[in-house]
Amino acid sequence: RYTEAIEQVVSDELDRWTPGETFATAPRMQAVTLSVIMAGIFGVQGEPQPGTPERGLRDATRFLLGLSERPAWQVVELMNAGRAEPRGVLKLAMDHIDKHFASVIAARRADPVRHAGADIMSLLLMATDAEGRQLSDRDIRHEPLPPVPPGPAPAAAHPPRPLAPPRR
Repeated sequence: RYTEAIEQVVSDELDRWTPGETFATAPRMQAVTLSVIMAGIFGVQGEPQPGTPERGLRDATRFLLGLSERPAWQVVELMNAGRAEPRGVLKLAMDHIDKHFASVIAARRADPVRHAGADIMSLLLMATDAEGRQLSDRDIRHEPLPPVPPGPAPAAAHPPRPLAPPRR
């Protein structure tokens, strides 16, 4: 079922392309990646409805992706290189994403019948631990599904970039 979702997202994207048109591929591939994640993890096909927690999460993720494409973002990455936990601007950004992720979980818990499906979020919300208890929101947010936006890997996963020697 996940393969079908991926195929549909890619097919929809390719249908939007015009032969001979030149465009930047990175933003389009980020959009495809985000759509695949939204479908596979949250069960949202296409654009989430305005005002929904899923739309808030998608919009916040898109915003963060936009920031990460700017040259100044390299400073944020360098400040977080080699760290297990984000700090500074990256921490603020990830906390913002996490807030939206928590809203999605709360909406799913509030109406489990409406949101029941085969997506990963639905399966996690139905899962129980060894004692038969539901997984906590924190377990769902931080353990199996850390709220990492698609696109470039988080700064903590990158070693510091070597700097080019100065030119003489």
